Amino acid sequence: MEAADSIASNIAEGYGRYFYKDRKQLYYYSRGSLLETKTWATKSFTRKLISQEELDTLIEKLKTLHLKLNSYIKKLKPKTESQNV
Repeated sequence: MEAADSIASNIAEGYGRYFYKDRKQLYYYSRGSLLETKTWATKSFTRKLISQEELDTLIEKLKTLHLKLNSYIKKLKPKTESQNV
């Protein structure tokens, strides 16, 4: 599932970026991928590819990650000159 892989990939890429706006944008992409993953998980259940228990577990983990990612984005601040040294 590419969307699930994209969550971590965008977080990692954002962490490696120097500029605040670049980092923040990649974290937003990660959040979008997280919501896409939730959609695919729901479709997987509807198509009888996973059980209700598996869906519930995935949804709960995605909710937790979503809250943590939102919190991280809110705390994200531009680097100051002293941090650039």
